[in-house]
Amino acid sequence: LVHSYYSFSEISKAVEVLEKKGKLVIIDLWLVEKGYWSQQQNRVVELLKVEYQKFPLEKSFPLNQIQPHFRHLPPRLFFTLLQQLAQEGKIVFQKGKISLPSYRPAISAQKQEMINNILKLLKDNPTNPPTEKFLSETYQGSQEIVKYLLQEKLIVKLTDGPNFWKAEEIFFSVC
Repeated sequence: LVHSYYSFSEISKAVEVLEKKGKLVIIDLWLVEKGYWSQQQNRVVELLKVEYQKFPLEKSFPLNQIQPHFRHLPPRLFFTLLQQLAQEGKIVFQKGKISLPSYRPAISAQKQEMINNILKLLKDNPTNPPTEKFLSETYQGSQEIVKYLLQEKLIVKLTDGPNFWKAEEIFFSVC
């Protein structure tokens, strides 16, 4: 608009009229057509649904996993998009991660059995817990399960090695 033939006041009036009619959204220094802005909001929600289909045990996704799908938006505008969706309750946006507020991880019977087996293995071997390598060799697809168990704080990864402890065992040994 800097190189426009219209004066600043003419542009300001036109923007004000379009905003009042609900055809334009003013975001920071950007003027965005309302329909386009709504499309971007819907895209975020739909993209999260697709990610949940791919990774059903995930509760939330890092921002850097979602943002590449919105390269066309300047980072500040993308951040504002997420903030607005969070304020409207359509997403949860915390600590660099986004999620749908109503989503709960879906655990199939097969995955639940693997969870039970891994937790039993940890309980039965408290002094010599299995390594990640052992779990991945023993249980195909266990990386996703281990990540879920860590997120849920059902197990704790030891900092001085690749072994795991069942969280309640750590709790009892500390108390």
